[in-house]
Amino acid sequence: MNSSIFFLALILAITLALAIADPDQDLVKAVHQGDIPALKAALQAGANVNKRGSGGQTALMAATLSGQTEVVTYLLDNTSANPRIPEKDGYTPMHGCCFQGRADVCKVLIAHGINPREKHTDGYEPAFRAVWGKTPHHAETLRVMLTMGKVPLDARGPNGESLQDVAMLNPLTKRMLQTHEINTDEL
Repeated sequence: MNSSIFFLALILAITLALAIADPDQDLVKAVHQGDIPALKAALQAGANVNKRGSGGQTALMAATLSGQTEVVTYLLDNTSANPRIPEKDGYTPMHGCCFQGRADVCKVLIAHGINPREKHTDGYEPAFRAVWGKTPHHAETLRVMLTMGKVPLDARGPNGESLQDVAMLNPLTKRMLQTHEINTDEL
């Protein structure tokens, strides 16, 4: 009798564990930890790579914002991750990498053919978000957008302001442009 109860309890425990398992949550956790083997396991268990999590972000957007360059690369190379799905406020991964100053992620997105000039509903292109940032990471992200992304300095915001005019208001991007880390004659 004791072995029957043990076997029944074991089956119940396994069934309960399987019912509690959530591959989508496992995917989110793996993305934030930069754990590609766990990411693969979550996808094999049925996680939806394009589902928005509780924060309104897909796995690709979460990886972008947290600077998980290897995860971004894996998702774009090996899954059906859609880089055009915006998060809850309408920002796509290209806008997110510029907002966060994630130059390495920006390089990956551009290398995968993601449009560096897509406009948000507010009328701004991603490069403006890099210019507004106040860290060296943002200046480097702008450099990537100008060189790899071929974004012109005369790109215009919704109020007619040029990217170059806005960049000159930010001491970091102004210095980057003036010290010829970017040769504006070649853009």
